[in-house]
Amino acid sequence: MAEAMRVAEVSVVGLRWRELDLVAASFPSPQTFSLIAQTSLSSCPAKASRWWRVGP
Repeated sequence: MAEAMRVAEVSVVGLRWRELDLVAASFPSPQTFSLIAQTSLSSCPAKASRWWRVGP
């Protein structure tokens, strides 16, 4: 039973990564992706902006 739940959990994580790939493909601009990331991590905006600021 635990094994079945672990397999289900892994498949859900895989689906999430596939969704992220689709979002990244839809929004190829790094600025847009950074904006999405900061919005999703709005609970700690200072840390999020520091983490996602990659370019100059």
